[in-house]
Amino acid sequence: MRLGYKSRVSAGGGHRISMKLCVLLCLLPLLRSYPLIKGKHNDTGNNFHPDPDPAYSLPGMSGRCTEEGFGAITLDDKGVMHYFRGDSEWTGFQGPTQHINVTWPGLTGPIDAAFRNHNKKTPLEHHRIYLFKGEQVWSYYEGKLVKGFPRLIGKEFPGIPDHLDAAVECHQGECRTDSVLFFKGHGHETRQNATLMAIKDRCSNRSFEAFCSDDKSRIYAFRGGWYFRLDSSKDGWHAWPLSHTWRNLQGVVDAAFSHEHRMYFIQGSQVTVYLSDQMYIPVAGYPKAIEEEWEVSGVTAVDAAFTCPHSSDLYLIRGNRLTLVDLNTRRRSGEDETIIHSEVDSAMCNAHGLYLIHGPSFYHYKDVGELLSTNTAPAPGTIASYFLDC
Repeated sequence: MRLGYKSRVSAGGGHRISMKLCVLLCLLPLLRSYPLIKGKHNDTGNNFHPDPDPAYSLPGMSGRCTEEGFGAITLDDKGVMHYFRGDSEWTGFQGPTQHINVTWPGLTGPIDAAFRNHNKKTPLEHHRIYLFKGEQVWSYYEGKLVKGFPRLIGKEFPGIPDHLDAAVECHQGECRTDSVLFFKGHGHETRQNATLMAIKDRCSNRSFEAFCSDDKSRIYAFRGGWYFRLDSSKDGWHAWPLSHTWRNLQGVVDAAFSHEHRMYFIQGSQVTVYLSDQMYIPVAGYPKAIEEEWEVSGVTAVDAAFTCPHSSDLYLIRGNRLTLVDLNTRRRSGEDETIIHSEVDSAMCNAHGLYLIHGPSFYHYKDVGELLSTNTAPAPGTIASYFLDC
């Protein structure tokens, strides 16, 4: 059940502003929709450590990535991720174990849920942190407890129950407006394990079926009915099931690309299109066959597809063959070209160049011209560290 309403939220100095909230209760399928973000602490964030050095652990406290999972996770106002379990907390992927009240004065664990408010239209509320425990909620800004907190959850967020299972920020584009999703009604242990599994999954070096960048320069990585989205280095990676953002879209995405405020998804021989001006709305008449959409006879499936910024050229990759389609005429343009890569899982072109992706690696080219003119592939990069901040 999804309920939309407006709630009055008190900011510092007594200024009162509205924040649009969405409530999702008893929805187990969205368990893994926590914002899965790699924190930016003092380190460069390029190394993923499932278990911190024992020297960093306080006596009697488990390592960061055990099968216990976490009670809650959230970003702070500087884009650093915080992980909560019991009365302990981890900062980033390399920070030591410490007690919760070291970072969050006046609060002890366990924490039921946490989120960072993302609402640029309300500066006094933007990037404020909310931590939930039992019947109460604590709010912090720049590491300090906001005046008037803790408060009863029902007074700060009318209609929201206490003893929550989770709370997740949902940015505009994923939701109609900057919103918060609250969860209650499923097993706490199940949620913890699902959260941990999703964090490990992003950094597992498993291949992705598709990568793409949209008109707002956000990067999407698709794998097995889920996608990870990067808004900016500060906001980090968010993970959602496909249908959360693109209604009725399910299963494996073979290729995806964006062009003129539309997102295109290729699954097998079919193409599905969504408008992306405000939120993603399915375009009527889809899915269509690839051959019908672009008049490319003989093309019934692709390994990858991409467009580059400010261009109407669509490139379809099948094995080592590159097919050019003019999106203005929706027809094949010229003869197919041969590339030096015989296997490509996905491809993405953005302001930084062209990326061909295979397995856990990517190959970077300045543009399509460089790809077509080279006889030697560049040194491969690692997707996990370069794109996913693992």
